[in-house]
Amino acid sequence: MRVDLFINSLRGGGAERVCTTIANGLVEQGHDVRLIVLNLKNAVYDNDLDKKVRIINLQKKHARG
Repeated sequence: MRVDLFINSLRGGGAERVCTTIANGLVEQGHDVRLIVLNLKNAVYDNDLDKKVRIINLQKKHARG
């Protein structure tokens, strides 16, 4: 099963850490995981992700456009 997770960034913070942990756990269970991120600028947690998690960087400053 494919699972898409969406988050604003991977900068240091609680939501970012939780999203990384969930993505890694789902990959360990055999799911195809895509992490959709508005912007990877100043990312802290990108290196903590399992290599099987696909990161899609939308390169946007905010969700409004």
